[in-house]
Order: sequence, then C-alpha cells, then structure tokens
Amino acid sequence: MDRKSAVTVEFGRAVTRSAARVVLSAAILGLIGGMTATAADQAAAAPTAKAAAPAAGKSAPFVKESLHQMTATVEAISMDTREVTLKGKNGQVETLKVGPEARNLGQVKVGDRVTVSYYESFTAQMRLHDKPNEGFQNAAGAIRAAPGEMPGGAAAQSVASTVTIDSIDLPGNTVTFHRPDKGVATISIRSEEGRKFVSKLKPGDVVDVMYTEALAIDVSPAPAKAKAPEKAK
Repeated sequence: MDRKSAVTVEFGRAVTRSAARVVLSAAILGLIGGMTATAADQAAAAPTAKAAAPAAGKSAPFVKESLHQMTATVEAISMDTREVTLKGKNGQVETLKVGPEARNLGQVKVGDRVTVSYYESFTAQMRLHDKPNEGFQNAAGAIRAAPGEMPGGAAAQSVASTVTIDSIDLPGNTVTFHRPDKGVATISIRSEEGRKFVSKLKPGDVVDVMYTEALAIDVSPAPAKAKAPEKAK
C-alpha cells in the first residue's frame, strides 16, 4: 500500500504502532547517523506541518494525534561487524546492523540508554474552495548530531492528499470516498470525534487529509553506579 492509500485508509483514526521491533529498528538505523545527508540538508522548516485553525465560515478540522515513547539499553556493540544489540524495558532484545554511513557509532557504549519518541497525527478538513486548506502540504526534514557528539537526531514527514466523499452511512458508521487516482475505499469511523466530523459531510464534498509522523532519538550515557558504602574500621 502506498503512502497516499495509507493516509486515506486511516481516515478518522491514528495509526498505533505498538511493535517494539519496528520502533527499535527505526531508532538504531536513524539514530546513529543513519539519516542521509540529503534528509539532513532538508531540515530547515518546522518538523511537522499543522493545519491552520479555520476562519469564520470554514469547517473545523478533525485531528487525531498520539505520542509513543520507548527506552532501550545498549547491551552489546561490535565495531568490527557494526552490530548493536538493544534491550527494551520488557526484556525484548534486538541485534541490528548499522551501515557505514553511520558516523557516530564509535560514541555509543554498552549501558547507554536510547530514548525513542514517535509522534503521529492525522488531520482532515472539508475544502470550501478550489485550493487546499492552509497547512495541508507535503513536508520533510531531518537533523542529526554533529560528528563526535553523542548520537541523536530527529526526522519528520507530512504527506497531504485529497479525497472526495461518495456516500455516508451514519447508522453504520462508515464513509465511502475516492482518491484522485479514482481508487475507492469504504472505512469505519471508530471515534466520536470522527463521527461528528463525518456527520457534517455530504456526497461530493472534497476533504483535505494529511498524515504526519516524526521520530526523535536521544542517546544518553549509562547512569553512574552508586559507590558502595565504606566498611567501618
């Protein structure tokens, strides 16, 4: 499924990524210098695009967002094979290979803590004119730590598209729409906020949609061990 399809399928709800494997893999590959130079050069604008508040007479946007955080500990690291083993709070362990583009791998030590923050949001707003609503636009950017610093960085991406409403079944909590490529989909509206938004739509309405995701990674040194109390003489 391409990104535009994913955006429309998630109409009315945010994606919840609970798989620790996905988060940890994304963390270590992006964190230790895995972001490309091109992506880093693009990191000038704000990390995420936000739909503007509606002016008088405009429909209010539907917004669903969530923030997930995870902490893992570096269990082992091999500079020869460029493999890093991470252990999550629940004991899950992942060994990941880091590519040669990773420039700060040598700064990572056993015991270091990796904190991953993953944000995602879905926004939809009915279009009342021929132009997209303000704030609905594609955007991407990334930043990473400078050479020699502790690894860390952030990357974000917003993808905007449109859908045209074909039919609405309020009793059945479903809405059918088609995309610019003529693909048609029928989805369930699962939240009260989503049902309230859909209740104001009618067939033929054009809706701007935008999916935003951002990943931030921070690596901190292992906490210092407490000194054992001296024995009384």
